[in-house]
Amino acid sequence: MHSSVALDDRVNSQGNRKPSVLPDDIYEALINLAEGKALPPVKERTTSMCTAAVRFWRAKGRILDKEEKGRKELYFDGRRMSRSSEVNEIVAREFDQTKGSGAAKLACDLRDNFVGLSRDKIQNILNTDKVTIVGMPSL
Repeated sequence: MHSSVALDDRVNSQGNRKPSVLPDDIYEALINLAEGKALPPVKERTTSMCTAAVRFWRAKGRILDKEEKGRKELYFDGRRMSRSSEVNEIVAREFDQTKGSGAAKLACDLRDNFVGLSRDKIQNILNTDKVTIVGMPSL
């Protein structure tokens, strides 16, 4: 049975898309929306504000904000949404805690607490940031 693109889009518009790692400006706009702050008029909104508004609307109340260690963090269905600027640090910390596990194990471990960290993304981080993750200078 084949489904049409329109049907797939309708299903996805009901909040069924898997959230991904967010750029910092969209993350900040989502925090403002989750806190209930009003957005500026449509003509004055930036692209990141519009993107955040659509993501928040599609999530239908599944995005919540919590205060942790003096910082506001976003949660989607109980799992933390992460900023793109902190993904490398999260993967490096988990890599150190698991004593050098592979990308599949790290993805499985991080899936319980974070949203949007795929095995491919983790493998890419491990491949590109070996020096910072291992802590040894390259030769």
